Amino acid sequence: MNERIVRSIVVLVCAHALLSVTSMGAATGRTRLTAVGVTQPVTDETLSSLVSGKIVAVHFREGDQVRKGDVIIDLAKRLDELELARRKLAWESKVELESARAREEMLKKVLEGTRRVHETTKSISLDELNKADFEHKSAMAEVAQIQIEEELQGLEVEKAEELIKMRQIRSPLTGVLARVALEVGENCQPHQPLFRVVDISRCYFVVNLEAAIARELELGQEVTIELPAGEKVITCTGKVSFISPVVDSASGLQEVKALFDNPGDRFYPGVSGSLILVP
Repeated sequence: MNERIVRSIVVLVCAHALLSVTSMGAATGRTRLTAVGVTQPVTDETLSSLVSGKIVAVHFREGDQVRKGDVIIDLAKRLDELELARRKLAWESKVELESARAREEMLKKVLEGTRRVHETTKSISLDELNKADFEHKSAMAEVAQIQIEEELQGLEVEKAEELIKMRQIRSPLTGVLARVALEVGENCQPHQPLFRVVDISRCYFVVNLEAAIARELELGQEVTIELPAGEKVITCTGKVSFISPVVDSASGLQEVKALFDNPGDRFYPGVSGSLILVP
């Protein structure tokens, strides 16, 4: 495939500074071809709060390693805790429901006695029987209504619990805390950025290639990448994970991403490097 790439770029290399061609010497007659690109983290998340509030604790500092689910920032939640306690008291109290059930049981017995007397002795009129039946059914409806209200109170308790959870802003991934925007004592607004977490254990190498060259690459294909690490240049292996289906009409370039592992965080996202097209 290298020969096809070389043929594809012969007419392009002079027109674009993107590709770098280096002679390997007259004795070998070989040419080294590279394309300049930049590294990007696979996962980069900026977190905000869904609710407003005062920051009462920041548990990590910028540069700290954090794990998925760690609480990074606590917002004031005392009022929410009191509201939850109030709703729980109302929900857990069964006095009204028990009273309604006792009344329904009593009216049920009254109805049964009234019906029995009406059917056997006729000493109780049909109107009295209908009245007893109506009162019993009304009591049954009252019990059902209170049960619905208790279910609604249970949902209100769950809602209050969720609001308290929203007061704890957690990391959505394992990575490095790259930025904390606010400090203890400051107020945050909904959707205001609070902190940024980056996972650099794996990175993308992003490069824009001539469409004719990008066409020669395949998803999953192994590629060689050179990246600076301090004063050294380290070679690593990546796999093509994305080839843009669109060619930029202005430049004629096509975006390609190669995924590579970054053990020990040797490389920092954002640095430039080279994709080796022809070694």
